[in-house]
Amino acid sequence: MQLRRFIAGSVMAAGVMGFAGAQDVSPSDIEFFEREVRPLLAEHCYGCHGVEKQKGGLRLDHIDFAMRGGDTGPAVIPGKLDESRIIEAIEYDNVDFQMPPKAKLSVKEIETLTEWVKKGAPWPDEPLPEGDVGGGGTVGSVKNFDLDERRANHWAWHAIQAQSPPDVTSADWPNRGIDNFLLAKLEENGLSPAPDADKYTMIRRLYFDLTGLPPTPEAIEAYVADESPDAYSKLVDELLASPAFGERWARHWMDVTRYAETHGHEGDYPILHAWRYRDYMIRAFNQDIPYDQLIREHLAGDLLENPRINQESGTNESIIGTGFLYMHQATHAPVDAKKDFLDRMDNGIDVISKGFLGMTVACARCHQHPFDAISTQDYYALVGALRSTRQVEGYLDPNDKIAAGASTMREIHASTSENTKNSLKNWIDQDSPQIAEYLEGAREVLFGEWLIEDGVETLAPEILFEDFESGFEQWFVEGEAFAKGPIAEPATGFKGNAAAVSYLETDKLKGKLTSRPFVIERRFIHFLIGGGNNQKNLAFRLIIDGGAKREATGHNSNAMRQDRWDVSDLLGRTATLEIVDNSTGGWGQIT
Repeated sequence: MQLRRFIAGSVMAAGVMGFAGAQDVSPSDIEFFEREVRPLLAEHCYGCHGVEKQKGGLRLDHIDFAMRGGDTGPAVIPGKLDESRIIEAIEYDNVDFQMPPKAKLSVKEIETLTEWVKKGAPWPDEPLPEGDVGGGGTVGSVKNFDLDERRANHWAWHAIQAQSPPDVTSADWPNRGIDNFLLAKLEENGLSPAPDADKYTMIRRLYFDLTGLPPTPEAIEAYVADESPDAYSKLVDELLASPAFGERWARHWMDVTRYAETHGHEGDYPILHAWRYRDYMIRAFNQDIPYDQLIREHLAGDLLENPRINQESGTNESIIGTGFLYMHQATHAPVDAKKDFLDRMDNGIDVISKGFLGMTVACARCHQHPFDAISTQDYYALVGALRSTRQVEGYLDPNDKIAAGASTMREIHASTSENTKNSLKNWIDQDSPQIAEYLEGAREVLFGEWLIEDGVETLAPEILFEDFESGFEQWFVEGEAFAKGPIAEPATGFKGNAAAVSYLETDKLKGKLTSRPFVIERRFIHFLIGGGNNQKNLAFRLIIDGGAKREATGHNSNAMRQDRWDVSDLLGRTATLEIVDNSTGGWGQIT
């Protein structure tokens, strides 16, 4: 049986405790502490409440010290905001008890410490630091953390070595070596494997596991009826060969690389070409690309001397893998551009270390890692590697297959254009009277309609209702927005000397113009309009029987654009026009 699967998981494990006696603190809570809380404490608290000084008998560089507290009692009571003096101090409500004393923490920093205490004050299980303890006590000297010793002794830093499968009692149960390890643990605890599942259960498990989809009734019937000894293997091979296999399992890896099609934040701007990485991963799973090859392509796909080529399109597959580095949340206008840039580097390092190493490295951004042998020097070496990269659009056509296709299309287009031109010329020569009728019809649609007078068809002339060249004499004016009359040369996109404009050095004026009544005699009403895009408060309206039958608004631009209403269903009705400005905000104007 061919098993097309490579292991692309990430494992995070660390011996962590929240505080003295705490249990089952999640890795995400510890990561939150290392990334958000510890740097905040180091910056604002350790100077007065650390190894050098213990003002008020208080130390805050270990959770045991914080819970023991200083002269006034415990600083932190995990999970209890009202009883934790550190929260009282940073909120500045008590004028006699405000910390830090020189300036209040930012809103975000206060929220961070509040969330930390609410979570139960999670803290890594680490030895007490050296020096004096709050309240006059002392801590004996402890051995400094030795990175080299950690690397030498911890199993996670040892190379993988071949292992012999353990002996088991039920020797007929294992199918392969790994089964021996599973069975040995079961037998060690007095357990035995569950019996084999029936075929109905097995096909359902296989379908959901390999494709994420339920089996069809026909597939179930065929599998149950297949009595051959390799029925199971054949079904597995069939599902592994299905496109749905890659579509399902690529999603798990894309969760690790935080695949998204937009950047998040306020504008939620799209990540250009993100879909290429998605399709690349689906193809990789379906083609059984080795895991080590995928790692090379993710980290250096643009530098491979012999990149992997897509056999169907002839494009460079390897270079697409590097796109995962730029799938991160991004702000479109960061206040601190340098910090934002470094935060993106940190995000990339976090994904690379968790995805490819199964461990956390990003904590070393601020300090030596407390339980992994990762130094701050290691972290900034990775920062240097990522800073030497830049995001560009890669060239995916090394063999010029796409270029050759484009050249062929240009030739076809040129030939087709010539044939079309000749055919059109012949058609015009043969059918010019009919074309003339088409053009007359188009002119009617665009500019007016035909009238029959004394048996003769003539094009009805346009009716100029208003051009505002002579003021607002025939309009009823309300409010201040139009108080000065038509404005000379207010915008671009029109001919003439003046227009109705509600902007008089400010957007805050309101007003309305109402025309004289008129009878609708043509099928179209043409006009030019500009200003704010707000149909509710900035509108040009056609009013009949007290209600608006047609409405238009601007497009957040002073340039006027041509618009029109089809009023063929209103011919013969009496109407008025309204120009309304009820807006006082940005772009609160209409022209």
